[in-house]
Amino acid sequence: MIASGLSLRLGTTQVLGGVSATFARDRVTALLGPNGAGKSTLLACLAGLRVPDSGAVTLDGAPVLGLYPRDRARRIGFLPQTGEVNWDIDVRTLVGLGRFPHRAPWGETDADRDAIARALAATDLTAFADRRVATLSGGERARALLARVLAGEPEWLLADEPLAHLDPGHALDTLDRLRAAAAAGAGVIVVLHDLGHAARVADDVVMLAGGRVVAEGPADSVLTASHIAAAYGIDVHLAELPNGGRVIVPLTRRPG
Repeated sequence: MIASGLSLRLGTTQVLGGVSATFARDRVTALLGPNGAGKSTLLACLAGLRVPDSGAVTLDGAPVLGLYPRDRARRIGFLPQTGEVNWDIDVRTLVGLGRFPHRAPWGETDADRDAIARALAATDLTAFADRRVATLSGGERARALLARVLAGEPEWLLADEPLAHLDPGHALDTLDRLRAAAAAGAGVIVVLHDLGHAARVADDVVMLAGGRVVAEGPADSVLTASHIAAAYGIDVHLAELPNGGRVIVPLTRRPG
C-alpha cells in the first residue's frame, strides 16, 4: 500500500500536507505523532474512508478509491477510534458482521463460523459469545470490535488507537494479536499514542507532526531521541532490554 502526496484541508486547517509513505505486508507499521498530527486522518485515507484534496492511495498498483466497496471491505479491515454499537445484539452476532463482505447469498457458511470462532478466541471472548454487547465493559467492547475486524481476515488491518479502554494485560494481548496478523501475511497499520507500545510491536514507523512526515522507516531508525524531540517536543530516555526490546520513557517537555 502506497500513499503518495496526500493533502487534506478541513475548514481552515491543513490536516495533511503532502504525506507520502509506503506500507508493507507481513509487517506492523505504527503511525505516531502528537495530538492533531493527522494520524487518524491518514489512516482513514488509507482505508478509502476519506477522500484527500490531492494525492492518492494505491493498493497493488490500483487506486483504493477505485475498488468496488465490497472488494475494498474484503481486503481492508478498519477499526475506528470510537466504535459505537447501536443494536441490541450478542457478541457473536457483532463479530459475525465482519464476515459480511465474504458472505454467500445463502447465508453463513462453515468458513464463516470458523473465522468467527477464531476471532473470538484471539480476543479472549469465546466465553462472552452469548453476552449482549450492551452489558460489556468498555474494554470488552473494544475487544469485540477488534474481533469483528479479525473475523473478516483482511489483507490489511488498519486500527485507530486499538488499546484505548484496555487494561495492561489485554493491551499486551492486542499487540500480540496485531503481530500475529502480520506474521500470517497481513499488512497491519496502527495508530498508537504510547511510544513504548510502538517500540514493542512495530516493524516500521511513520512519525507525523503538523500533518507532515517527520521520519519514516524501520522502527529502530525512527524511534530515536532526535526524531521524538522533533515530533513531540519532548526529551526521552531510551534503554535496551535483555530480550532485545526497547523502553522509551518520556522525561520533560522541551521549552518553546
